[in-house]
Amino acid sequence: MSDTSSSPEPATSAKSRTASTSNHKGSNVSLNTPPSLLSREEEQILAMFRGNTGQAHTKAPPSSRAKPPAGEPLLEKGSEIPNDSAGDPTSPLATTEYPLNVPKDRPPESEGSQHSSYVFQSSGNPNECVEATHLVPSPPTIQSEIKSETVKATTKRKPKSNSTHHDTNQASADGPDETPQQPKPESKQETWASFLGVVLVLAFNGLLFFWAGVFDGASKRHQATTLFLLPLPEYTVETLQHNNNNGTLDFPQQKAYQWIQNDPHLEEYSNARKQQRFALATFYYATVMSIIGGNNDDEQAGSWTLQDGWLSYDVHECEWFSSQWLHLKRSGHYICDDNGNYQSLILTMNKLSGSLVPELAMLSHLRVLDVSTNEIQGTIPSQIGQMTALQELILDFNKLTGVVPSEIGQLTLLDSFLVQYNQVTGTIMTQVGLLTNMAELDWSNTMTRGAVPTELGHLTKLEFLYLHNNPALAGTMPSELGHLTSLQVLQWAITMARGTIPTELGRLTHLKRLLLHTNQALTGTAPTELGKLTRLERLDLQNNNALAGTIMTEVGHLTNLKSLQWALTMTRGTLPTELGLLTQMTLLSLEQNFLEGPIPSQLGLMSNLSYSLSLYTQFLTGTIPSEVGRLAALEALYLDGNSLSGSIPTEVGLLESAVSIFVKDNDLQGTIPWELGNLSMLEYLELSSNAGISGSIPSELGGMTSLTLLTLDKTSLSGSVPVELGNLVVNGSITKLLLDDTFVAGEIPSELCDISDLAFDCSDHLCGCDCVCQWHFAAQGSVASPGGRPVHDDVP
Repeated sequence: MSDTSSSPEPATSAKSRTASTSNHKGSNVSLNTPPSLLSREEEQILAMFRGNTGQAHTKAPPSSRAKPPAGEPLLEKGSEIPNDSAGDPTSPLATTEYPLNVPKDRPPESEGSQHSSYVFQSSGNPNECVEATHLVPSPPTIQSEIKSETVKATTKRKPKSNSTHHDTNQASADGPDETPQQPKPESKQETWASFLGVVLVLAFNGLLFFWAGVFDGASKRHQATTLFLLPLPEYTVETLQHNNNNGTLDFPQQKAYQWIQNDPHLEEYSNARKQQRFALATFYYATVMSIIGGNNDDEQAGSWTLQDGWLSYDVHECEWFSSQWLHLKRSGHYICDDNGNYQSLILTMNKLSGSLVPELAMLSHLRVLDVSTNEIQGTIPSQIGQMTALQELILDFNKLTGVVPSEIGQLTLLDSFLVQYNQVTGTIMTQVGLLTNMAELDWSNTMTRGAVPTELGHLTKLEFLYLHNNPALAGTMPSELGHLTSLQVLQWAITMARGTIPTELGRLTHLKRLLLHTNQALTGTAPTELGKLTRLERLDLQNNNALAGTIMTEVGHLTNLKSLQWALTMTRGTLPTELGLLTQMTLLSLEQNFLEGPIPSQLGLMSNLSYSLSLYTQFLTGTIPSEVGRLAALEALYLDGNSLSGSIPTEVGLLESAVSIFVKDNDLQGTIPWELGNLSMLEYLELSSNAGISGSIPSELGGMTSLTLLTLDKTSLSGSVPVELGNLVVNGSITKLLLDDTFVAGEIPSELCDISDLAFDCSDHLCGCDCVCQWHFAAQGSVASPGGRPVHDDVP
């Protein structure tokens, strides 16, 4: 051993010391630490250790070893270390490494501290040595006095036999001048074994330290990715572990993982943000394109309409929509909250394809998911049921298939679920009754079958319910619908619903729209309780072929009603005069029923009637009330196909907004009012098949410059065709004129010959165009009009 007492021990870096002591249990790195630098607790531990072992076996050079005075006993168990040895470099305590326990609350390593490693005996096995570390302050004044030469203590004690104990006591009794027994020197084999062990430990320490330095930067990124993998769902991990024989990335999860692995900022992200970015990237790769072969360089079959910022490493994912979706703030939706958690994922009408991925469930803070009006296929993943913060789930107008998962019943905060215009099958799950916060449910235009569950009645907050256009939806309308007292819209049309309309619907006093049309198996009558729906604005019961009964007089209570459609049913009886109380009405459609009796004059009180007054194909009798002229906003008047009599009231000429007037196929009489010529917006005027209409054709009809169709056939009209009708051709509006089977005579104005659909009886009374008049040429036979309809020439 070389003498290095004149130079201080070289300083060791904290990093190397930490690596050396923390990775190799049982290694013993010596450090000359005087007891004066030990805390009182450490001194007591040292004293206890000395007492337990009986004596510390040390080996030091003679120059630095001092014998204890003759007859003075070694430290016994529980004895204190003498204070006069502190700071004395010649003291055995100053040059010997003693085993120490380490307090749990030791201070952190700092500059000016020296790292030491002590070995102490554990409380369990008396032969077991345990490594501990201790930071010892090393002031320069003290450091210079410490001898750098290390004296190693034997830390593994051997059990003493009774004979050895007896010999020791005997030696002490013989006299105080006898030299204490020295430890037996180690054999050469033991020395080589110890040396080889130390070399192996040091080599292993150095190897670990080397690799820790070389891979410091790369290991940080790998560690970040590894930590990111820990919280991933099992189904995602299984997909990531899937190996393709050709080495391609076939799954969006694999592409997303590759993308996030290459993120230069990955180390800066929390696990929550890594999950968020991974979920968004997976969703992107699953819907942005259809990949052939799986690699990024393969053919791209489609892409989003708007994808600004998506998958940008340098842009926060909450800003991927910053330039395109500013309207989200105006509508109350925000992409992220203040903590950077996604709240809204809205990609409606963005040309998305592919399928929905279960990784969407990793967006645990998402409140709005709107991917409507795209080309998304596949099934709805059941994992969406884990998105318990979701409030709006809008999937309509896609190509989704399969059964709507029952796990959606776990989304108890959901207030909007729209799945219409998809190809989903199965039934409406009973778990829908768990969505007690639901305000809007649209399950229309699908392939859903079966009956509607009675649990639907639990959705007392429901305001909009759309179940229409589900041809396979069967069963009865549950009476529990009467519990939906917040309902404003109930649309249950074009289904196979059977049974009667529940009287409990009369409880839905907030209802504004009730559409029950085109349910071929719906029977019974419309309940009078519907008259309690005073807020109702639209009532549609049309095309229910088995619905019978009458139009109840209680309909007059629906004073907010704007549209009443009660056509194509088995309804009988008369038109109630109470209809006149519906002054907000804009559409009245009662055609193709079995109604009879007169048209109430009270209908003239519907001053807001604008779209249509449709009463055709009934058994109505009586006259056309003159009050109809008060409907100045009316666009369409359909009274054809009845048994109406009397004349056409001149007040019809006051319908200045009229576009269509159909009064054909009745028993009308009298002349055509010239006031009709004031209807400049009129396009269709059908007066045919009224044998009682007589007189001449008013020349004023030439003023109807928008007219495209005029039917006067099968009437008793006489006189000549007014030349003013030629104006209808000059203006390029009229395309059809029917004058056959009348008593009209004379020559057809040449301008009318250009009408594509012109029909008249070619005779010695009426001729022109292709019909050669007898006063021009003598001819006989049959000719045809330009429209292809045959006209007859009866010239002898």
